[in-house]
Amino acid sequence: PGVTMSWVVGQSVYCADPEQGWLPGKVTAVGAKITVEKTAGGNADCDPKTEVCAISETASEGCDDMLSLDVLNTAAILQNLRTRVDADKFYTMVGSILVSVNPFKSLDIYSPANLRSYIEAPPSARLDPHIFKVAKAAYENMMKTDDSQSIIISGESGAGKTEATKYVLKYLTTVSSADGGDSNQLEQMILDTNPVLEAFGNAKTVRNNNSSRFGKYFAVKFNKRGEIVGGSITNYLLEKSRVVSPAPNERNYHIFYQFCAGASPEEKERYHLRPANEFRYLGDTITIDGVDDASDYAEMARAMHVVGINGREQDGARRCLSAILHLGNIEFAKKDEESCEIKTPKEIEIVAELLEVKVETVRDALSVKTMSTGGVARRGSVYKIPLKLKEATDARDAIAKALYGRLFNWLVKKVSAALAPSAMAVLDVPMTIGVLDIFGFEVMPHNSFEQLCINYANEKLHQQFINYVLKNEMEEYEKEELGIKIDFKDNADMVTTIEKQHGGILSMLQEQVQLGQRGSDKAYVERMQQELGKSPHWSKPRIGPLKFVCNHYAGAVEYDADGMLEKNKDALYSDLEAIVDGSDDKSIAQIMKDGNSASASSSKNARKVPTVSSEFKAQLTQLVTVLTSCNPHYIRCVKPTDLKVPQVFDGCKVAQQLNYSGVLETVQVRKAGYGVRYEKEQFSKNFRICLGISAPLTPPEELLTKMGVDKAMWILGKTKVFIKNEMTLLTMENKKDEISKGSVVIIQKYYRRHRAKKELARLRELDRKRKEEERKKREEEERKRREEEARREAERLKKEAEEAKVAAAAASAAADAAKKQQEEEKQKKAAEAAAAAEAEAEKTRAERKEVEKEAKAEEKKKKATGPMGFKRRKLNPLDKPLAPKNYAPVLPGQLPDKPVSHEGFLYKEGGKGMKLGRFNNWTHRWFKLRHGELTYYADKDCRDMKGSIGLDSTCAVRDVPEDEVRKLPVKGVGDHFFQLVSPTRSMKISADTVKDKQEWMDKIAVAIRQIKAKEKGADKEPEAGAEAAESETVTVWLPDNSSIDLPITKRTTAKDIFMKVVDAVGVTKGLQYFALVEETMEGVYPSCRVCSESENISAKLANKENSRVIFKKVVFVDRQTDTMGMENKVVLNFQYAQAVHDVLHYFHLPEEECLDLAALQFRCCQGQYMPEKHTKGCLMKHIHEYIPNHMLSQVADKAEEWEEAILKRISFLNPVSSDQCKHQYVQLSMKSETYGSSLYFVAKKQDPEHKLLLTVNATGIHLISLPDLVLRQSFPYEKIVKWGRSQTSFNIIQGNEQWMFETKQGEEVNKFMGIYVRMLVDRKQREAAAEARRFSNVP
Repeated sequence: PGVTMSWVVGQSVYCADPEQGWLPGKVTAVGAKITVEKTAGGNADCDPKTEVCAISETASEGCDDMLSLDVLNTAAILQNLRTRVDADKFYTMVGSILVSVNPFKSLDIYSPANLRSYIEAPPSARLDPHIFKVAKAAYENMMKTDDSQSIIISGESGAGKTEATKYVLKYLTTVSSADGGDSNQLEQMILDTNPVLEAFGNAKTVRNNNSSRFGKYFAVKFNKRGEIVGGSITNYLLEKSRVVSPAPNERNYHIFYQFCAGASPEEKERYHLRPANEFRYLGDTITIDGVDDASDYAEMARAMHVVGINGREQDGARRCLSAILHLGNIEFAKKDEESCEIKTPKEIEIVAELLEVKVETVRDALSVKTMSTGGVARRGSVYKIPLKLKEATDARDAIAKALYGRLFNWLVKKVSAALAPSAMAVLDVPMTIGVLDIFGFEVMPHNSFEQLCINYANEKLHQQFINYVLKNEMEEYEKEELGIKIDFKDNADMVTTIEKQHGGILSMLQEQVQLGQRGSDKAYVERMQQELGKSPHWSKPRIGPLKFVCNHYAGAVEYDADGMLEKNKDALYSDLEAIVDGSDDKSIAQIMKDGNSASASSSKNARKVPTVSSEFKAQLTQLVTVLTSCNPHYIRCVKPTDLKVPQVFDGCKVAQQLNYSGVLETVQVRKAGYGVRYEKEQFSKNFRICLGISAPLTPPEELLTKMGVDKAMWILGKTKVFIKNEMTLLTMENKKDEISKGSVVIIQKYYRRHRAKKELARLRELDRKRKEEERKKREEEERKRREEEARREAERLKKEAEEAKVAAAAASAAADAAKKQQEEEKQKKAAEAAAAAEAEAEKTRAERKEVEKEAKAEEKKKKATGPMGFKRRKLNPLDKPLAPKNYAPVLPGQLPDKPVSHEGFLYKEGGKGMKLGRFNNWTHRWFKLRHGELTYYADKDCRDMKGSIGLDSTCAVRDVPEDEVRKLPVKGVGDHFFQLVSPTRSMKISADTVKDKQEWMDKIAVAIRQIKAKEKGADKEPEAGAEAAESETVTVWLPDNSSIDLPITKRTTAKDIFMKVVDAVGVTKGLQYFALVEETMEGVYPSCRVCSESENISAKLANKENSRVIFKKVVFVDRQTDTMGMENKVVLNFQYAQAVHDVLHYFHLPEEECLDLAALQFRCCQGQYMPEKHTKGCLMKHIHEYIPNHMLSQVADKAEEWEEAILKRISFLNPVSSDQCKHQYVQLSMKSETYGSSLYFVAKKQDPEHKLLLTVNATGIHLISLPDLVLRQSFPYEKIVKWGRSQTSFNIIQGNEQWMFETKQGEEVNKFMGIYVRMLVDRKQREAAAEARRFSNVP
């Protein structure tokens, strides 16, 4: 456009379109106006100079580099972009500059595989345009030149800058990782900065749902190996006004909505959170379609931990956020024209609590302003001036903006600190790749201070872009005298108009702030009118006293100065500072201190008031300096439509953005210019090989001609060679590589020949050495042969000498034999005399042994009769022993020699299978018994083994204890249960049929017997002694005289044995009342001691032939609360068996009660009464089994009478079950004062020979005389004043009497006294509490 051309009817052209910018069509009429028929439909009359331009044939194909377009104009560029967007190709190159069009949809071009393809591509590869391509160029250029790089990403809101930044960082963190793949911890931390910064710095706008409301420069630091060693972030111009007043259809910053949606109930209570729609600062737009704020909050919290923000600091940040929200809910009411009052005092209290400042401080800051007169050196006055309604509202909003601004600054600093290189890495950080994500040029319906700063930044960056891409290019062409001239717009004057020190737009704004109360927005506009009224870059519109216009490089923008001074101020007056800086919470105080950028700037120039514009200007100047020192790469992001939907291309909008970003000028310069340049000497050295491996150094012009490079693709300057584009250079590089490869082949040929000669010489030397070694070997063998012959001759001579010596020895031996015979005869006579004497002595010893044998028999008989002379009882008081009986199969013949084997399906307890019963889970498994090992699998194919049990001589197979049967499943896993018990575990198993159960129990039992038989045979070998010593067996006795044999080792403790017995007998309740008791016979009196959990059973029982271990109940609660355990048969059996033992041996009950007990015992042991079997005389041989010791002295006279009485009582017990009889027996035995006692044999110190039985139970201590078993004395616990014990005695003081007993079991007595006394005290306390409650309820 703008060029006069001759248009012809039928010619294809572009014509201007008010909606799409430019559209293709054909000329249908030529005149003052050109009539064009649009391809899309419709005709248009166009100005031939400004509204028609030549069409591009290549643009319709969609060139990936717009420098390749055959026709260069705005319309061709737009069509090229539209063609590529329609083909889902959203990236296009302009030389080295990438144009990125926002697709507004997800793409599959960012996958790890695609990322890997760009990383692994060689430098000479032709890659499709992509963000990864720009990042790759920056990284490889850095590694090649050791120079720092920068990637400048620009574009308007919604153009995709934030996503572009993410993918650049993704490429850099991946390519730099040590293994070339997954990111390490530091690189992952860089990626995790995005969720944090986006949450606090991004917001929904009308143009973009995730718009960055601040600029950031992310500097990624690398070492010389190309590995990331750290990073830093600089933020620019956060939009703080959004905190207090988000625009309609927009949101505040994401973090507020995430906090309200994702906080836990505890956090909501702690931080006084409410739903987001209840906070005024959060506006009316609460949610975004497709965005889960709660999920984003969780991701943000995770990322905060990753980037090094600890829990205390996070708590401070959350307090600040909630305080800001509650500040927005503070409302004011007008009192009069000069003051106002606070309507919501509750919100004031919440803010004060969250920030940990005094309530009065917050209230005063929002209702009055403190003013002072006088200087530092003289006394002044302090005034409290009430705030008007608008002033109070402004103060509230100022605090909120200050809090959020400092919080954001602190957050960026914390993230940068976490990314800082380590002390060692700092020494090796020569290179940086900086990624700039900066806001694009903005033209809003209402433009204020924020837009002025943003557009100033774009002017500054555009100037840097012009200097690098355009201005420097032109200066280079002029210096080299190429004669190339391209016109472009230079915005240096506009930049100077904004930033010059005196009379600049920003400096005049600073002046008004410096004036304090005298400065105003109106004075600011008037001052600009004076200084810039005649400038072509500034103008004053007629309408609007506070309006002014700046003519930027991207177009004119009208600004409204109303409120600019207030927005520019970065300091709070003292009352508001007291809130922001006065927190008692250390974390909040640190956040406010570190985040106060104004304090840093004010400290440098105390006389200059800190402002937002001055700080921003300084930051921007520093940024441009950094960018200038780096090799820049540009990504221009373009937003194709304001609708935020895919497949829509607004040509007018895109053309406007291309103009803003300088892409159109770049295309013109790069198209007309030369993008690649070399120093002439460097070029000749680099490409001389293209004329031959030994070609001399050739001038560049001759070299290019001989290489056949098109003359239009290169030009020579004074000192440099200029090449049109990178494709031409790539062609030359490829040719050089081909020639280099040919030269390499020749070098390889000569090298291989040299290496072959060297190898031949080495082989010849090896052959010479081999022959020399063979000669030496033959000489050595000859020497050894001669030595062997000499040795054999010497042995022959030696043998002859030895034979002569043997003959002489034989003669001497014959003489000695005769002499020896004579001596033997003498010895024989002496032996016969000694034998006679020995026989006499043996007779004497035999007589002595007989006497000793009779004495031992008498002692044994004495022991067998007990201390009272009664005969020991042998019958079991129970119909079924307490100890489970191991299963033993009945074999038809001898034990088979071949190891037994068997397999089939069974159910086993455990394995997280089907849930059946209260405590069981069962699984169906395929079991195999092989070589003494029981293995089970998931299925019959035996592929997935689930576990195994190795059988040994200590294992046993038995039925499940009766008390545990009721806990087993009733259906679903078979009905026939048994259990396998090993030293380490017990497994319950179920079979489907009785036959299967019997067969499996037979097989397992036979396998155990085979193992025992094999070990028994092995014990005869001497080597087995050490093994046998490692494993022993202990017999544990139960109260009914049944026993259990358990394996033990040197490390087995009493607790281990206790738990095995509990599992075997099935005790499930009241375990605290049971114990293992060691019983030792001291003469005729047993001594009992409760074993502690940790004591070693093997060591305790070693060398104790008269000791045994008993498992019994040792603690009985009082008669009122003790239960017989009717619901637990095992506990009932234990109580019953112990009661039978105590009644028969130690209790002294009346005769009638003893006969009742005898009948109950008979019923439990022998079953129901049968007249034909239980006749007179049937009990006479066993009457002592049912009659207690104190009645046995009358057995001769009353045996028949007792038998008759017992049988009579038994006949009435048939309807009563065995368990009921046991229950009645225990209840009757409770009538004895000594029921449930622990028994100890003692003697009074005054009469040591008189033995007494001391018993300890729940009622007290009792003394029983022996052997008549009569209760002599009781000591109730309530009457015992004091007791004591030692290793040989036990003492009791009751009233004024002191009883002293000799016993070695004083500690045991004391132990049980302590248990029962504590129980008594607890009961008394409960009764007292109940009595107190009863009286408290009485009216």
